[in-house]
Amino acid sequence: MPFFVAIFIVVPLVELYVFLQVGESLGIFHTLLICVLTAIIGGFLVKQQGLATLMGAKSDMRTGKMPIGRLFDGFCIVIAGALLLTPGFVTDGIGFALLLPPLRAVLREILMKSGKFHFYTGATRASDARGQSPHSETTIIEGEFEHVEEQKTELDHKGEDR
Repeated sequence: MPFFVAIFIVVPLVELYVFLQVGESLGIFHTLLICVLTAIIGGFLVKQQGLATLMGAKSDMRTGKMPIGRLFDGFCIVIAGALLLTPGFVTDGIGFALLLPPLRAVLREILMKSGKFHFYTGATRASDARGQSPHSETTIIEGEFEHVEEQKTELDHKGEDR
């Protein structure tokens, strides 16, 4: 409940207060212009960083590396995009901050050290049904096969008679 109170009551009130203060200082035209420009610039940066993160994740997966850091970056970029499209100076500030890679790295480290941020892969959770440990290097390929007996042709039989 406190989270929803903060999101739907406190944040809009803070945004309205800051918006009114900036509007009083700069005028309504300049204030609205700044809001529109931050949305345009933010959208461009979100698109650019989102595509770069996606390409980096694809590259990591091609080399067999789990793109854990890039997944977190992608999540932060999506949140930043939502915040930058929300009108207001406080949400724009937080959104632009989330677009800074060094800040995302610090945030990721803090969350990982707090124990509230985990990634699990199928290979690291527990041993599988066959009792193998998650760190074994065994490769198992499942499939079906059919045993086919070779049939001798007439040429093969003629060659055997000699």
